[in-house]
Amino acid sequence: MASTLAATNAQRRILPPYAITWHSVRKAVIRRDNGVCGICGKHPANPEVHHKTPLSEGGSNKLENLVTLCHECHQKIHRQMSALQSN
Repeated sequence: MASTLAATNAQRRILPPYAITWHSVRKAVIRRDNGVCGICGKHPANPEVHHKTPLSEGGSNKLENLVTLCHECHQKIHRQMSALQSN
């Protein structure tokens, strides 16, 4: 227990506060979605979390704006978004 607490305190000294908060939110989203990609249904080894409405467009880090995706689907979404913005 003491070593876990020491590790957590060490992380806080290295990471800025928003990174610690994002880590917690990310874990909550993946847990909520059972680690399953919201598009293809795969259960990736390293799930990613996607903002449905990007932060740059007024989206938030609230759970309802986030979805778990596999890497392939996440990349596909961002390519599609880039293509739309180019037009």
